[in-house]
Order: sequence, then structure tokens, then C-alpha cells
Amino acid sequence: ALLAHNIKPGDEVITVSNSAVATALAISHIGGVPVFCDVKDNFLIDENKISGLITKKTKAILPVHLFGNPCDMKAINAIAKQNRLQVIEDACQAHGTKFKGEAKINTKAFSYYPTKNLGAIGEGGMIVTNSETVRDFAACYRNYGQKGRYNHAIKGENYRLDPLQCIFLDIKLKSLDSFVKKRRAIAKKYYTALRNIKGIETGDWNNSNSFHLFVVRVLHGQRNKLKKYLEREGVETLVHYPTPIHRQPCYIDEYGSSSLPKY
Repeated sequence: ALLAHNIKPGDEVITVSNSAVATALAISHIGGVPVFCDVKDNFLIDENKISGLITKKTKAILPVHLFGNPCDMKAINAIAKQNRLQVIEDACQAHGTKFKGEAKINTKAFSYYPTKNLGAIGEGGMIVTNSETVRDFAACYRNYGQKGRYNHAIKGENYRLDPLQCIFLDIKLKSLDSFVKKRRAIAKKYYTALRNIKGIETGDWNNSNSFHLFVVRVLHGQRNKLKKYLEREGVETLVHYPTPIHRQPCYIDEYGSSSLPKY
């Protein structure tokens, strides 16, 4: 998706450190430079801090729709338009999410990892776009750069999705709306039951959320204590994400001194 939007080595891409490391690795592997923006209390990119990170090298904004919760795309697209930047969305956890404020050209990357709302039998993913240029590049690049049989127009890769995965996903796709509807119903029960408990922040209810995960913030340093208690009661929980990208061993030399207060 980044290559399709003509992101080149040395170009800066504004994103977040509160994500799976794949978000930043995609930028790094094509020679781009991740620029980490702080997040809001809902764990999503703080659109009010994006403009302060834009430089002459900035070429794109890469927001992450986390846990099924959508970023404020109306505000982000307005910033991108004003500064002539590309927008590529990490929607890997956002199958079935309701998006608002879309621009004329938007490109989203979805993951079909088995744990997602629309998960495959194994690995897989897809780019969704309303740009013919992005579509044509992606279709070519994923198949060794071929345009016509044995005609390799660009130096592409082999990112073809296995046909068996496509069949499996096509069948599941027909049920995605009902899956998400059930997730929202379960999440609403959690929200109603937990929102008034002291020491837990659930955030505001958002019906646009597809609830890939239901994430709460545990206050006053009690997170691990609560986690152990729930484990004893047979309730599994995970921390998302225990180590932000800028503190990962592969990035700490470059970003260890980053000022990101919300992390």
C-alpha cells in the first residue's frame, strides 16, 4: 500500500507506536521513516498533534484503527488535504467497523490473521482502495510485477493469497455483519457492567466500533493484580500492547528518547 502511494526511501510517514510492530515495519522495509504521534485516551492517534510533526519530508499519514475502533478520519483527511499528504489506513483490526469522513481516495490494509473479525485459516491480507492507480500497482506488485503472462513490468514480490483462503474468507464474509452485531451486543454488556466501577476506564461507547477486542484501562497500578485475579476465575486477558513500537529492541536505538506522554 505504501509503495502504491509512491512512498520512497527517506520519506516520513506519521503513525502511532501503539500498534503491532508490523505497522512500523512496513514503513521501515521500504526505506521510509516512521514518525510516531501520541495517542488519545481511546488509544487512537491524536489528530490534534499530527500537524506539529509534519516536515518537508512527510509524505503520508498512517492512522491505526485499533481494537475495531475507528480514528477520526474526517479530521485526519482534512489535515492530509491541507498539506498534500497521502493517507494509508491500518485497518487490520477493523473488519466491520463503520467509517466516517472518508476522502475521495482512501486506501485501507486489512489483515486476515485467524484472530481477526474476518480471519482466514492461516496468514493473509488485502488492500482495499477506490484508486485505480493503487489497485493496478498492487495487483501487479503482488504477482512478481507481472502485467500479462511472463511480462514483468516492475520488480515485484510474491504476495498472492492462496485460493483456498479466498474461498474460506468469501464464505465467512457473508456472515461478517452478524458476527459484528453479536460482538457489539456483548461489548455493550461489558460497557454497561464495568463503566461505573472505580479504578476502571472503559471510554465512551462508540457504535461504530466493530470490537475486535474489548479493551479497558486499569488505573492506580492495579492492572497485573486484576489480571491475575481474572486468571484464577478462568477469564483470560491480554495487554495490548505491553511494549510500544518505539521501545521495541529493533527500534529503541532510533526512538528510545521519543517524547510520547500517553505511552
